Amino acid sequence: MGRKCSRIVTKTRIFVSWRAEEKWLNAMGAKGYRLADVDAFDYKFTVAAGKTFVYSLEWLDVSPLSDEGERFAAERAESGFSLCASKRGWAYYIREGADAPEKDAPALRLTMRHYRAVSLFLLVLFLVFTGLTAYNFYYQSVFAAEGYTIPKSSISVEFFRSIYNNLLVGKNPATVLLLLLVPVTAVLLLLCAFFGSEYFATRRLVKRSELRRLEQAAETAQEDEAQE
Repeated sequence: MGRKCSRIVTKTRIFVSWRAEEKWLNAMGAKGYRLADVDAFDYKFTVAAGKTFVYSLEWLDVSPLSDEGERFAAERAESGFSLCASKRGWAYYIREGADAPEKDAPALRLTMRHYRAVSLFLLVLFLVFTGLTAYNFYYQSVFAAEGYTIPKSSISVEFFRSIYNNLLVGKNPATVLLLLLVPVTAVLLLLCAFFGSEYFATRRLVKRSELRRLEQAAETAQEDEAQE
């Protein structure tokens, strides 16, 4: 039994959505996989036969070992959770069992703000690269009308000079830049859409959590009035 628990299994996954990541972790936990460490895109588990685990993924924006991180860990400990791993502002909490708890509004709000900040940053980058792309589309026609092309280079290193002269010389410089700018702009738009959709999804969860809290408070008030 001890040998089974100590077996290390590594799974490689890439996630943009924290909800998808947490769902996948809980699916692994239902199979007895206990998260031991997270390294970039590698998730390392120990396998505990006959046990199930529930995970809670939280955005802290601080080290889990900091004072703020320890205060949050103490709050999670009240629900039976303990820290099992961390990665770049994310904290992974685990407890033995099968029932996943509902997220509370304060924790969800932190996650929502994180995705909003990332989305806005990507949006700014997308707008900058969109402007550069439009600028190069304009100068593509200007250079074509003037017949201007990239001249030969006298780079001292033969290898780089050969690549430069064979691939770039005689080309419209604006066209060459567009070959780089267009795909980068498209990727930024895609990432902005991914993180933006996650922000709005998390915001809906915040509103749902706050609504549940208000409903519970109203029910408690009604029960108190009935008892009086």
